[in-house]
Amino acid sequence: MDKAFSKLFEPVQIGGVVIKNRIGMAPMAVLGLTDSEGAPTHRAIDYYVERAKGGVGLIITGAFKVEQDIDLARTIGPIRRTALPSFGELSESIHAFGAKIFVQLTAGLGRVAFPA
Repeated sequence: MDKAFSKLFEPVQIGGVVIKNRIGMAPMAVLGLTDSEGAPTHRAIDYYVERAKGGVGLIITGAFKVEQDIDLARTIGPIRRTALPSFGELSESIHAFGAKIFVQLTAGLGRVAFPA
């Protein structure tokens, strides 16, 4: 391994979470990868698992909306309680490859979304 990049493969700690290396996947939109309850679909889980298999230490998901009254844009719907098991499956699948996952939660997409 090139000594110039050796630090990239060392663990790093963020708060109480130890990440196996310093390779992180930046958040990307999950539009089309959630169901009507706001849960990640199997396609979404497969998408993130492939990144974990590839050696990414930390995956940061795109934004998941947690309520509907603050931001009236209906670009994406909020997560329902029935979606929680899918997030558990997502986490377990990612952790199986030694990666960690941070799920972005939002009250709305604000100025980053097109108006409804």
